[in-house]
Amino acid sequence: MKVNSGILEDEIEYCEKQISVVENNEIISKYPKAREKLNLLKEIIEDDSN
Repeated sequence: MKVNSGILEDEIEYCEKQISVVENNEIISKYPKAREKLNLLKEIIEDDSN
């Protein structure tokens, strides 16, 4: 379920869960566009965490 609390930590946690779902789904993770967006999301989360 999408988070709408406006709290950054909640948004990051939601994104991390989505990353896990996509990485664990072999069908989705094989698509180059999905992999590209996944990598972008991971970079954004890493930047926000630092």
